[in-house]
Amino acid sequence: MVSKKVVGAVALTVLVSFSSVADTVVNSLAACDAAFFKQMKGNKQIDTLIRLANAQPIKEKGNVTLDAKGYRDGDLTLNRYISRYSNIDKNHPGAGEYYFWGFETDEAFDVVVKKVGKQIALLNNNGPYIHGPMIKDSNHSNWAINKQPNAGSTPGKQTAEKLFFIEKNRDGTASLLCTLQGVFSESDLNAVRPDLN
Repeated sequence: MVSKKVVGAVALTVLVSFSSVADTVVNSLAACDAAFFKQMKGNKQIDTLIRLANAQPIKEKGNVTLDAKGYRDGDLTLNRYISRYSNIDKNHPGAGEYYFWGFETDEAFDVVVKKVGKQIALLNNNGPYIHGPMIKDSNHSNWAINKQPNAGSTPGKQTAEKLFFIEKNRDGTASLLCTLQGVFSESDLNAVRPDLN
């Protein structure tokens, strides 16, 4: 017979492990929505990085990479915060704009996928691993699950996509990023990236 103390200890351990998973920066980022930026206001180190990245308008800068000073996020080390922007529409009308934000780690890609895969469901998408692919076209006001995500391709015309992905860098390390890409309204952007206001 198992004692109440043992059952209580096991229940507490399970509760703590779920809590730590829910509280990680990467788990918050993976939703690719405004909640990440709201939650990071309570994390001084990450909030400072976000504010510094936005000190100059991203549309002017295009690419910002800041040292995260080996920020420990559960069992993962985040080495750099990234914010990127590009306007593909200039050369390919109807393709839209691309926003990326998230982190780079110096840990090996396969190790990162294994660690993050314990927190969130990942899908191998021809190389990159993705989570939560969403799609929205100009005729629909709500985001819907993208049943045919294709990493590395542009969204269809007058279509927006957002998703979290882990990609392998040239040196074998990993980037953990969200993207909002394609054609979307200013209100769509503000709903996902309130930090840019």
